[in-house]
Amino acid sequence: MTVDRVPHPDAPPREWWGERLSDEQIAQRHTVTAPDFAGSYRLFGFLHEQWLAFIVQRQAGDEVWDYCSDFPSWQVFRGVMGLVLVRAGVPIAWMVTTRN
Repeated sequence: MTVDRVPHPDAPPREWWGERLSDEQIAQRHTVTAPDFAGSYRLFGFLHEQWLAFIVQRQAGDEVWDYCSDFPSWQVFRGVMGLVLVRAGVPIAWMVTTRN
């Protein structure tokens, strides 16, 4: 028996999803260096703990996509962007990396 999975109502909607990202692309786009890191590089910088809580949920076959809310949301200072973890086409986790 197959059970349809319904996305959480707060999950980024599919129309916001941009590009499916490889681990290499995530590292290239989100590795940060800062004085507090003693000159070393850290994935997602000060959001590193949030990243770890997000990515620990990944299972084989899951995909990571970037997302960005629509232009009108940015105009009214409610814009968000980040990453969404997708399992079998359904967003199961997401993290906000930028908001205005």
